[in-house]
Amino acid sequence: MILATPLVPELADFEKYAAKLKAKGQLRSHVHLILCRTGDEVAAIEFDEATRALFFKSAVRLVAPEANNVALSNAFLREGCTFLRDHEEEPGEPAGVPMLYNDPTWGPTRVGWLNEIQAEFYANRMPTTMGRWEDPKADEKVIWGPLVINRAYPATSGLMAFLNGTDHWRHYLRHELGRDMVTPATIGRGKDAVLRPPPKPKS
Repeated sequence: MILATPLVPELADFEKYAAKLKAKGQLRSHVHLILCRTGDEVAAIEFDEATRALFFKSAVRLVAPEANNVALSNAFLREGCTFLRDHEEEPGEPAGVPMLYNDPTWGPTRVGWLNEIQAEFYANRMPTTMGRWEDPKADEKVIWGPLVINRAYPATSGLMAFLNGTDHWRHYLRHELGRDMVTPATIGRGKDAVLRPPPKPKS
């Protein structure tokens, strides 16, 4: 599996995130993709150096700074999907693996977490996506949290090229990414989740 980590230093504590990755381990069969904007290369390199030995291999991809956070989020997803589409496996690396487009504010709960997410993806016959809705009952649904994306999606998307700085991909691409989305037991707040969101703020 490709673990894609969008890196924005002011939005998450990446030293803590690196420590969580080290503590939960068993990542040696996976690829780590770090996405950062131009200007954050030092932070990305430091994060890569802190976590590189955990993975089969790692890569850093840059996107141009954007005018707002929505445009930046869209640019990160687009670059991640480009990497997924173009990724060429090396000897010893599984073929056709999906990408977990992660949210670094979420954290793994036990050793082997990424293996479990990948196993659930294959057990569900490799759906287009595996993820959750922020509010499943809402008329205007929004994709929430980390999302597993099938290797085939980037080449077949009809909407990715039209992402702009106004409509967030979690809403704009919902009809493509969410059309056949499988709800995972391994991602969320459920008892079997191995990747969980941060605690809800106390009211």
